[in-house]
Amino acid sequence: PVLYAHASVAIWAALESLVEDLVVTSLLNDKKHFQREALRKIRIQLAEYETLDQEERMQYLVKELARQTSADLKQGLSRFETLLEVVELGGPTTQEMGRTCYELWAVRNLVAHRAGIADKRFVQLCPKLGAKVGELFRVTKDAYLAYRDFALNYWVELLVRDLVRDGMDRATAEGRLRKTRPDFSNQAAQIVESPNQEV
Repeated sequence: PVLYAHASVAIWAALESLVEDLVVTSLLNDKKHFQREALRKIRIQLAEYETLDQEERMQYLVKELARQTSADLKQGLSRFETLLEVVELGGPTTQEMGRTCYELWAVRNLVAHRAGIADKRFVQLCPKLGAKVGELFRVTKDAYLAYRDFALNYWVELLVRDLVRDGMDRATAEGRLRKTRPDFSNQAAQIVESPNQEV
């Protein structure tokens, strides 16, 4: 269904924005992160950099960080975790989260760059999806809901990591979010709400 495919692309875009914003905010709020080797090695265009305000400079650095660490070329969760690690927000993820994110990444690229027409690379990347080369790959409702649930769970995981980085133990952080999670999840789900009908 077309709506599920485009909604999946939107979920990936939201995750990219979320991670970038977290890294930018972390750099703005705590200069200790600039002692990390990955940031110290970044090369910048000084003339361009000097024309930017503080937040724009951090956004510039994050984009350069992604490019110079090849994070923007990595697949699935690794492209996010590479950036998050620099600001002490990296952490372990489950195999299921990794698998779902990898599939979402591949589907997003297929829809965004090939209008959903499966090519040999996509078939090789995600053999379990049963796509056939040259045919339109259809994102099912179940697949879309799996992508949505992964995004919400990863969102919550990053909130937990943020609290832990600020000194709270993980059990307390998880407990605090568990109390507010129903409201949080309902609000977040509205952003990536499942379409009501198939197209």
